[in-house]
This record gives sequence, C-alpha cells and structure tokens, in this order.
Amino acid sequence: MKLKHCFKSGMILGEVIFAFFLCGILLAISIYMFKSTDITKTPYIYSILKNMPVAIRAAIDDCYDDGLCETKTELPQDMVTACQVIADSLVTVGEVHCSEKGNDKYQYTTDNGFETYGMNFQLANGIAFYGFVQPHGWFSVRDLDQSDDDANYYVDVYVDINGPKNGNNEYGDDIFLFRFFRNGMVSPSYDIELRNYDATVDEEYFPYRILLNKAANENNREQRVIEVLDARTNQQIQDDLPFLEKVSFKEAVCKTNTKAFQRYFQGEDCNGIDILPACDFDSHDIATYPHLGDNTAYCTFEPVKPRGSGVFKIFGI
Repeated sequence: MKLKHCFKSGMILGEVIFAFFLCGILLAISIYMFKSTDITKTPYIYSILKNMPVAIRAAIDDCYDDGLCETKTELPQDMVTACQVIADSLVTVGEVHCSEKGNDKYQYTTDNGFETYGMNFQLANGIAFYGFVQPHGWFSVRDLDQSDDDANYYVDVYVDINGPKNGNNEYGDDIFLFRFFRNGMVSPSYDIELRNYDATVDEEYFPYRILLNKAANENNREQRVIEVLDARTNQQIQDDLPFLEKVSFKEAVCKTNTKAFQRYFQGEDCNGIDILPACDFDSHDIATYPHLGDNTAYCTFEPVKPRGSGVFKIFGI
C-alpha cells in the first residue's frame, strides 16, 4: 500500500487566530507609540513633570554659555527671553509666540470676567503651552524673613495636553495648570479663580512617590541606595491598609518636609499632613530608622511613571 502525503495549502484555524492576535498586538503598539486622544492623560502629564525640568536645566546651561542668562542656575529675568530659551530647547511644531499672543487662544470665565491666554508654542507630541509671558513678570514665593535672592520665582502656565484641536479644551479635563520656576523646577498648580480643581491634591492624574536616598552601609557612604517609602499614615497602618506608593504632590512634599510646601505656594501649609517617621531627621529615632543617623541621607519625591492603557494593562506595562 502506498501512503499518500497530503501537503497543506492554507492555514488551519489555530494559525488564523494566532495571526489575528499578532496583528492586534502590533496595532496596540502602534496606537501606544503614536499619539491617540483615547489613551489616558497621565503619560503626557508625567512627561511634563519628569522631562521638562531636565530640558529647562539643559536650556539654562546653553543660555548661560550664549550670554542670555545671568547665572547657570536660573532662566533669564526677561520672560520673553525665558520663553524663547525654553522653546528653543524643545521639539516644537508651528510658530513660537513668546513676544505676542498666538492665534490659538485659551479663554475661560472667572468672577472678574474673562481670562484669555494665547498659545506660546506646541510640542511635536501635541502638548500646547499658554501664558508663559506675563506682563507683570515672574511671581515670587518667599518666607517673610527671606531676601529677594532666596525667593523662588515662578509663572503659572496653562498646558493643553492634547493640543487646541483635540479634546474638550476645558480646565481640569485636558487643560491643567503647571508652575514653572526660574530654577527649572516644575510642579502641579491650581487656579485661584477655579478652585473646583486643584492639581496639587490630585493623586490620580498627578501621582507622586516618596524616596529615601541613603548610604549602602556605614562603611560605604559613596554607594547609594534609593528606596520607595510607604506613605501610609499611622492610622492607615493600624487599619492594615496595603502599602501606599502613590500620593498627591502636596502629600509628597509635606510627608518629606512639612515646611517645604511654602517654598512652592506662599502662605500654604500642610493642613495636618504629618511628615513620615522615616523622613523625620529631627526625631533621631535611630533605633527604628538607622539612616536617621546618616547625615548624607535625605528624602525626596518624584512623579510616578504611569502604566499603559488597554491591552498593555493585561501585560502589566
């Protein structure tokens, strides 16, 4: 008897299903890589909080070398020049309007009438910035006993995370307020006229985590260990709630140093938010927290990198 070999001329059902699954994965990757208005807001907010300070500090170095900045630690006093220095350090699309208001406007109603800001520039990923140039110049945050040299200078900038042509273009939805400091620092902010939304206490779109930077051991101060701290309150610990990593910007600042929030927002206090025991270097509780005896250890905070959306959540990315 002769055996007849049958060669497949097509794909079986399993292979078809696998091919469709593979195409779905590739499509999800392309959607994630190229901007989509359907994905979560947090990657764009994180990008501003994490990457803008790095870009601005690099711009300050170049600005100083070019003779446009008075020091290597701050943006120029002239806000038009400061706006231009920042824009030149970024990948922008369209025209940059630092000396005049652009064609695209952001307008909202306040108790005192309408406020209107022209777009200064837009990034290649669609993020648009409004209000960098203020007629009154930089605002300042200082303690009563501080001199002008010790003050923090800032401007509150409205940021449309998906650009003027997309989304609802509403404050608290796709437009948020960020505080840009002359020294390159960037933080969430809030609009006094629109206190219905405060980004400094929003841990969903503006999540932060608290870090401890300490020496690896007593004999090796040069090698550092960075540890994510548990931000739970004593009551939350007693209630046996799970490890808490994400907190709001205000909580992150206050749990690190209860006096530090006034360096960002003058006259604001921590309103009962206590410092973490692991960051309370004045307590000298070395028995519980040995690093408190290390004068090189310190607590800091950083924005939390967001997870992806859709299919990427399945894989934990």
